[in-house]
Amino acid sequence: MDFPQDFFVFLQNFGFRISKHEIAILLRVKKMVTVVFPGAENKACAKEMCAILERFGGAIFADETEITDFAPVASVFFVCNGEGIKSVPPKESILLIAGKGSKKLQMNCTPFAYRILDTDTVSESVPNSITVGMGKTCQISVSSATRTHLQICIQKPLKTFSGKEVLPCEFSVTFAEHQDIKTVLFAFAVLLLFDKADTEKLTIQISA
Repeated sequence: MDFPQDFFVFLQNFGFRISKHEIAILLRVKKMVTVVFPGAENKACAKEMCAILERFGGAIFADETEITDFAPVASVFFVCNGEGIKSVPPKESILLIAGKGSKKLQMNCTPFAYRILDTDTVSESVPNSITVGMGKTCQISVSSATRTHLQICIQKPLKTFSGKEVLPCEFSVTFAEHQDIKTVLFAFAVLLLFDKADTEKLTIQISA
């Protein structure tokens, strides 16, 4: 994304009216991964994911009503919860698909670099997607879970934003007891694609 021009066009397409203080927050950002998580029912999950991403470079959350900064310095993730988006940066953008809030956006928005499909809540097939969920047929699946730990299996090879190939393997993921497992799974997928997960030790701690 060419900052700041393309970014403000993006916000305009998203229907934002932002204050001078919010502009000051956004001007700290030079390069971001755009994560779109549509559907009003997913807002709480999107904000919780921002709290997780805060430890991995910071995140800014935005929907039609608010912009919230989850980092004291320039953030590397921009997480949107809404459906009025007409275009996204093609190289570093992710569409998270869960529940009902995605059909209109999929048809009207320019192509995303990745589409992460939650197979536990969405039944329709989506082209060029990475499937995640509790099922064994998902590309990223959960093999076991406790209140603070997930064993996450990469069932098929995938490539990260940097072009690195991640071969089938199993990650040990720890998180806070209060965190929702599905939110942790989405956050893990985003972090893996952005090369924030250790593919040698195969472990990642989601929360402090």
